Amino acid sequence: QGSFDLYRSYGVSQDELFQSHLCANNKAYAPSDESFKRYDFVFSARFIEEKNPMFAMDVASEVGRKLKRRVSLLMMGSGVLDQALRKRASELAEYVDVHFPGFVKQGDLPEYYASARLMLFPTAIDTWGVVANEAMAAGVPVFVTPMAGVAGDLVLDGENGRVLPLELSRWVDAAVDLLLNDGLRQSMSANGLRRVQFFSYSNAAQGIYDAVTFAARRA
Repeated sequence: QGSFDLYRSYGVSQDELFQSHLCANNKAYAPSDESFKRYDFVFSARFIEEKNPMFAMDVASEVGRKLKRRVSLLMMGSGVLDQALRKRASELAEYVDVHFPGFVKQGDLPEYYASARLMLFPTAIDTWGVVANEAMAAGVPVFVTPMAGVAGDLVLDGENGRVLPLELSRWVDAAVDLLLNDGLRQSMSANGLRRVQFFSYSNAAQGIYDAVTFAARRA
């Protein structure tokens, strides 16, 4: 929708706009009734500054401090910050148990996502963020910054996740609320599963088809 707003500001009319969104294989990620929530949080992205993996770890640690228990965080990914993150994990070990599975094969991703209660996606900038599709298709509510394309399109604040500025206290308070309220978290999970179905391969292909057809008729 942000891209549509931009094109409209250039004078492009609504009937000349077509959407072909990024998406995941929703069917492959669909959670089973037996999905076991082993982790409180999951982070999935490259271990680079722009993705803010340290922030995700700090959120988990502060949540553990507030809940007065050790929470668990699954850090899926790799990158230049790998060693720094492992060092930070050892420093935060009192309140958060961090798991580093390393590179996860595509076929194993659904099981990993489904094992978490919440996803932390504190990116500083992301054109879209397909990891949010993957998590939501696995029934996991997503926390994201307004700087990701999914914010306001796929992730709707308070409906299937949270869209929050990069402020530690706000992420911590919102995460604590959801971890303490199973009903609300399950409602967000169900809302996310419904919404992500629109972001499918067939709908993305339809957008391209409609755009090409429109252009051909005008040629």
